[in-house]
Amino acid sequence: MKKLVYIYIVLVFATMVSCNDSFMDRFPKTEITEENFFNTASDLNTYINGLYGNISASYDDIGSDNIAQREAKDATWDLIHGAVSEENVGGWSWGDLRSINFFLDSYDKAIATQAEKDHYAGAARFFRAQFYISKVKRFSDVPWYSKPLATTDEELLFKVQDPRGAVVDSIIADLQFAATKMSLNSDDNTQINKFSALASLARFALYEGTFRKYGMKNSTEAAYLTKQKASDFNTLLQIAKDASQKIMDEGGFSLSNDYEGLFNSLNLSSNSEIILFEDYEKDKRMHGSYTRLDWQYCLSQNLVDEYLKLDGSAYTKDELDVLEYRHTFDNRDPRLKATVSYPGYQQASSSSPHIAKVLFGGLGQIKFTPKEADAWSWGKSYNDLPIFRFAEVLLINAEANAELGTLTNDVLDKTINQLRTRAGLTGGQVTVATSIDPILNSRYPNIDVAHKGAALEIRRERRVEMACEGLRYDDLMRWHLGDAILTVNGKSHNLQRGMYVPKMTVTGGAKFSLLEVTGDDKADIIIAETAADLVKAEAYYNGLSAEDAAFYSGLNKVSLDEPISLKNGDEGHIVWDRELDNPGEFVEPQYYYRPVPKSQMLLNQNLKQHEFWK
Repeated sequence: MKKLVYIYIVLVFATMVSCNDSFMDRFPKTEITEENFFNTASDLNTYINGLYGNISASYDDIGSDNIAQREAKDATWDLIHGAVSEENVGGWSWGDLRSINFFLDSYDKAIATQAEKDHYAGAARFFRAQFYISKVKRFSDVPWYSKPLATTDEELLFKVQDPRGAVVDSIIADLQFAATKMSLNSDDNTQINKFSALASLARFALYEGTFRKYGMKNSTEAAYLTKQKASDFNTLLQIAKDASQKIMDEGGFSLSNDYEGLFNSLNLSSNSEIILFEDYEKDKRMHGSYTRLDWQYCLSQNLVDEYLKLDGSAYTKDELDVLEYRHTFDNRDPRLKATVSYPGYQQASSSSPHIAKVLFGGLGQIKFTPKEADAWSWGKSYNDLPIFRFAEVLLINAEANAELGTLTNDVLDKTINQLRTRAGLTGGQVTVATSIDPILNSRYPNIDVAHKGAALEIRRERRVEMACEGLRYDDLMRWHLGDAILTVNGKSHNLQRGMYVPKMTVTGGAKFSLLEVTGDDKADIIIAETAADLVKAEAYYNGLSAEDAAFYSGLNKVSLDEPISLKNGDEGHIVWDRELDNPGEFVEPQYYYRPVPKSQMLLNQNLKQHEFWK
């Protein structure tokens, strides 16, 4: 048995370095060993460049309540429909860790200054922290390895998992080392530096602090977290507060005046808000952000509802229940039109306004879509992508203060009120006396803070400001709001919906409703109750005068015989038959964790299955 395990270990740890495409040409072509490498600071830099694949930008919120519907199944769908098990779960891979630990075991041999060695050691520990952050979020307690393993390290190879608390402490130590030892490299924000480390430290400490705080509210989970030495959430929240404050005080960053440009710019190198970004270039290194407009999904009405009016006031539920798409963007927080396709929006590759895709809900994502026509094909987008930006730091600082009970008007003025001013809101400044918004209160029912009204507005601001940047799923998990990812069967305030369709009326013997979505005051889409109604409606149009028929020409035709319904039968927001028929379930607290793969427990019989998945 052990002989088979040794063969497996050799295979898993065989890869010395995982390279990011942009650094391939800078990585050594021959095998790396301690004898032929790690001689100079340049060697250290070259090796570290090969580790950048351990961190990347995100440009969607798939799997969260910011997405209304997905044509294809994803990891979240599998989870809530019971399709995740120890037989098929993924993510238990360790090759990248060996690459990092190999460096940390070897770098000190280089002939370089101590400051140079410390910088590159800090960079490696930054990447090790990223590796383990993903493991903790997924599996909770995992084995911590701080050295590259050989097949002779039998005790380590067959060790049991370390408790979550101990692994998190090691992650924090790595990031604190990086933040202390790394240089600024202020002339290149595609390279990690001390402020990248501080941003990661603040982000993760907030995640883990709130995950523990809200997990402790469930007695079963509280018992587990306590056993895992993971109960001291206030210490982590203080770390998040201090790290974000240090960036605010010392980083020299400021909010950009161009919110939209943060996501479709070809060059973020001089942007005052960017702490770290991924650099892309036409025909050399490209991605596929253009696909986020109507590629298998749209954004949710639930997300859209949280955007304030331009004067900073919130909508009431009665207003939102009947707000048509064509009026959704009127006098609204401008970030909405930078995020969701609006009447008159025209993609760079098209000569006409975009028609909302009703079958996906109609609220297409345009955040991160490129402005260049040649970027609208698969894998051809080359706009730069932010990884850490100053706006998130402000949000972390505000939330950490709120959760710690140290929120003040001065904190609010320096954080979320700055974001609302940048956005162009003429009001809506938050104070510690801000009243509780009833819609937010129903969405976040377990929030436990002083100054609750202000804390809820911080959560609104985080959702709006950071929409589609890959943080929302983690937010729901750390706040222990798993039922929010359900499209239908969660609490009523979490029902995921598409755009509103006005009440259908009978005209010419057909029951239908018309939608105007391009901003020209002409109908663009007909939604009929049945396919037969579409046929009747078309016959009716053919009998109209030429002038009247022109109003209806070129209509996109949809019927409720297709896989959509309206929330209230013949009117209301779009919902999906697939979700209505098979809504799924979020099992508390099990689904905040993933099982250890059975194959790994067969290889290492000391590994223990997570107690919520036994």
